[in-house]
This record gives sequence, structure tokens and C-alpha cells, in this order.
Amino acid sequence: MAPIRPNWSDARGRVVSIEPADHDYVRLQLALDAADDVADYPNLLHDRVGEELPVEMPGDVARAAGLAAGDRIAARLRLGAIDLAFADPAMVRRTTD
Repeated sequence: MAPIRPNWSDARGRVVSIEPADHDYVRLQLALDAADDVADYPNLLHDRVGEELPVEMPGDVARAAGLAAGDRIAARLRLGAIDLAFADPAMVRRTTD
């Protein structure tokens, strides 16, 4: 499998579900509402707006943000596999919009 090039998107969406993943990570199923460009990086998620996307992040980041199903979030994401995104731990927050 070819590696995915460096990429970032500033994403917003609704957490559909959240469950434990490997190595104290959690996997969110995120209904993606928006994927905005980040300077100097390709945006590989812009075509996925309107879809659900699995997103992994450290469990302590999700717990600190108090994330639960139904929450709206903003996060900087990178596509790490064809169907899996990873969150930048310093750029995850709950939103009200």
C-alpha cells in the first residue's frame, strides 16, 4: 500500500458514536459537515463532506473534551488511510454550532 501524503483539514461535524480503539485511543464515527483548508497542506477530506468518517484520537484527549455521541466538534484531521482519519490532539474541541 502506498503511503498517504502529508495532509490536514480543519473539520467540523457531529459525533455519531465513540468506542475504544487500540493503545488507549478512541474511534469516533464523525458525520463530517465541513473540511476547510489548512495552509501549505492538501485537503484530502473536502470530498468527504456529508459522509461519515472514522476518526481516531488519544483517549485522554476525548475524555478531557468530554466527547460523547451527539456532540458537535471542531478538529484538525489528517487522512491516514483510505477510510480512517487521525485528529491532531492539540486541535480538538467541542462546539455549539
